[in-house]
Amino acid sequence: MVNYSEEFKLNIIKQMMPPHNKSVSSLSKENGITEQTLCTQL
Repeated sequence: MVNYSEEFKLNIIKQMMPPHNKSVSSLSKENGITEQTLCTQL
């Protein structure tokens, strides 16, 4: 299992929030991470 840095996690979370409002699906594709990983590792 890959351990993501706190900085990386915060960056992803910020992209999910306004004003960006990016979907998990979109972030998954952009970052090469599965949707399941995004939902469980953040």
